[in-house]
Amino acid sequence: MNGMGNKGKCLTRKGRRARRKWISKGLERQLCTNWNLQKTILNKHLEATFSSASMATSVR
Repeated sequence: MNGMGNKGKCLTRKGRRARRKWISKGLERQLCTNWNLQKTILNKHLEATFSSASMATSVR
């Protein structure tokens, strides 16, 4: 990638960023919400595993 100056034009010309524009707003929002949901679930899962692990170590 060359510089940040003409990033937008370059990406749209190459069709990287353009594809996102063609995606319907609803679908994009759905993808975003799905990703956020996955992230929150992952975080909760990690927290649970970490807390259980720390408890196990503290029991020792």
